[in-house]
Amino acid sequence: MSKEQRITEAEHHEAWAVFSDRNKYRSLSDEQTVMVDAFVDAGKIKQETGEWPTLAEVYDKWGREKAERERKRLRSWQTNYRFTEKDFVEYEALLAREQSGPLMAFMSVVAHLKESTGNFPTVGEVRAYCDANQKSV
Repeated sequence: MSKEQRITEAEHHEAWAVFSDRNKYRSLSDEQTVMVDAFVDAGKIKQETGEWPTLAEVYDKWGREKAERERKRLRSWQTNYRFTEKDFVEYEALLAREQSGPLMAFMSVVAHLKESTGNFPTVGEVRAYCDANQKSV
């Protein structure tokens, strides 16, 4: 299905039928699971906007929701926490999977500060750098 094609009511109902059958849903491939989830979520978007969304619009909504969860997670981090080598290993793994978003932007600043000072920065130091340089994360 093209990402620009509108999801139909029939596709939404078919996805709900698959989603409701846990055995059938669990037997799907990862790609099929994403499609079923998108068609199910399309119904929520239809309720909010009055129009069936495209697959691209569902993916965009998921991206915005993911970014907001990441911003919330970043806000919850303790100011005095000092990053460690373990944090960098996890960051490198995300980079390898070509992840993006607020967490990756924040961690790129962590990496920059580590490289420029030789020390692992604290969350507070990264926030201060972002504020001083007007970097949004």
